Amino acid sequence: MNVLLPMKTTKNSNTNPRQVRYIVIADEVITKKMSNPFDRLSDREFEVMILLLQGKSLTDIGAEISIQVSTVGTHKTRLFDKLNVSSLMELSKIASAYEIIS
Repeated sequence: MNVLLPMKTTKNSNTNPRQVRYIVIADEVITKKMSNPFDRLSDREFEVMILLLQGKSLTDIGAEISIQVSTVGTHKTRLFDKLNVSSLMELSKIASAYEIIS
């Protein structure tokens, strides 16, 4: 069986990142390798995500884990990209679906 694999995209590529994500999901379903998307996060990204879901601001998170606010923002951007979400509401829904939060 042939399976479509995601193509690398560049800024100038016409491939929609969501289409690539759907191809990855389809591959996981076909090969029965459903993965937890949260496994893609680094430990620090996961930590930032939990603090965001607790309602903490970027400033509060930076102070709590002793990193710059800009670094917190970078972690937030990367975890949103990896989880293919664009808001805290979407993040909360997917975290709930995977029982990361209750």
